[in-house]
Amino acid sequence: MRMLSKAAVVPFALAAAVLLTPAADAKKVAYPSPDKASFVVDVPDSWKITPGAEEGDYVTLEGSTGVVVQIRTIEASEDSMKAAITDSIDFVKQTYKDVQLGDPQDAKVNGLDGFSASGTGKDADGDAMVFVMEWFGLKNNQLGEIWFAASADDKDGIAEAAKIEASLKAP
Repeated sequence: MRMLSKAAVVPFALAAAVLLTPAADAKKVAYPSPDKASFVVDVPDSWKITPGAEEGDYVTLEGSTGVVVQIRTIEASEDSMKAAITDSIDFVKQTYKDVQLGDPQDAKVNGLDGFSASGTGKDADGDAMVFVMEWFGLKNNQLGEIWFAASADDKDGIAEAAKIEASLKAP
């Protein structure tokens, strides 16, 4: 999914986007890159990280249980925010069946104000899924987007994804 931003195209090199942290079983992932980080999240070492091809593309974080976390930034103008949020919600609704998302709620994480929506749906096999989508105001007229999709019975994966979301911070 492309971002509706004026940002320049930059390559994503996994080695450049992942910073080691003092914790033995976690690493910091800076988006879009360590030298131009809009935000940082802590990701378990065991998770697979798939960078986007261009700035504005999602970086995909995948846990061993199949839980998926998506992260990116979007321009914080009213029009681009509405379009990007609609695109994200549409993507979830096109990828999963019977998606029901609740009304947006105010959210705050590590001093960043934003909003979130959560809900349920089913995967292609008809198994129950849960979704949590969050957007937070950042510097430089940007909005940080982070959301996850997990099997409803994947308690460990949900807990890890929620911990990643709770770790989001501006550098």
